[in-house]
Amino acid sequence: MRVGTFAVAAAGALLLTTVRGASGAAAEGAGASNALARELLAQLVAINTTDTPRGNVTTAAEAMAQRLRTAGFAADDIQVLGPSERKKNLVVRLRGTGRHEPLLLIGHLDVVEARREDWSTDPFALVEKEGQLYGRGTLDMKGPDAIMLAALIRLKQEQFTPARDIILALTADEEGGGANGVQWLLQHHRELVAAQFVLSGDDYSVLTENGRPLFFKLVASEKVYADFQLLVTNKGGHSSVPVSENAIYTLTRGLDRLAAYQFPFELNAVTREYYRRLAQIESGQRAADMRAILRDPPEEQALARLSQDPPTARSRTPPVSRRASTPDMPTTRCHSGRSRWSIAASCPDTRRRRCGSAWCRCWQIPASRSAISRAMARCVIRHPRTAVLCRRRSPRR
Repeated sequence: MRVGTFAVAAAGALLLTTVRGASGAAAEGAGASNALARELLAQLVAINTTDTPRGNVTTAAEAMAQRLRTAGFAADDIQVLGPSERKKNLVVRLRGTGRHEPLLLIGHLDVVEARREDWSTDPFALVEKEGQLYGRGTLDMKGPDAIMLAALIRLKQEQFTPARDIILALTADEEGGGANGVQWLLQHHRELVAAQFVLSGDDYSVLTENGRPLFFKLVASEKVYADFQLLVTNKGGHSSVPVSENAIYTLTRGLDRLAAYQFPFELNAVTREYYRRLAQIESGQRAADMRAILRDPPEEQALARLSQDPPTARSRTPPVSRRASTPDMPTTRCHSGRSRWSIAASCPDTRRRRCGSAWCRCWQIPASRSAISRAMARCVIRHPRTAVLCRRRSPRR
């Protein structure tokens, strides 16, 4: 069975091995540390840190700060601070000799909203079923937070002095909201998190098979996303005399076309090398499919099979909203090599310049997200039968 583990878990194990020395000694205390991590995870999951009136990230930050004080960290090495009473961040420092610049471990305490009716268990209670842990944030990312906290506490209790300071920052509003902790710390207290390099636990990194490590995944970059709001207007009328060209129906047709559109397959240097190397580890049909998509042109059937079961789906599947409403019009992901605004509407009136869309006029890029949304909406709605979605590399700005 293949299992994904976190970069911080691997980093924590490496640090602890350095502390303990021989492998036998390294195993001492592991049981207690693992039990502490489980305890910390249960405590964190029980604290609602959603960006809602019921959520409070500061409560979680203060609870973990108290754990660190109890473990022996000095008060001056623990900071709980942020822009508002509900959105405070936790920063703790394990002092080293200073021979090297600090290492920063980073995570976030906030989680996506969880509605009880959407869950088979209480999302704010850690539940174990058939060897799996359930609860909001167990994966993203209170589980990694607990791992990093437990590793740091163990290092402190074993009186380990590293060659560099080890900083742990657990922040607010990574998932959303207006108080992004990383941004706030960099703007207001950069000295607390200044480091030579950073390790983030917000992704699987080590893939193992039956306990044997297969590879370490290094994330070179991420896709960005763009939100578009589609607005339809027409001449209207009275509800007693409904018309066939209802604005809602026009909008629905546009959304249907968006749903049916398939973006063309594209590789860059990083993703090409990723699949080339992964094909050496995989076997059977999956390995053959990975080699097939590297050809020019790529094999369509291989693309279809991998799209149904991509490598990332085996380690981590990003959350998909179970609800949608018209203010949340389509979100699309763009390759990291392209501008987030490089997905647009191709208007049939582009050359004739009859369309009022700022996007249609010589492919000019509007200055703001709202302008882009309006431009795209006008193109798609104004020409419901002929407008098509396409991608175009944006000029450097």
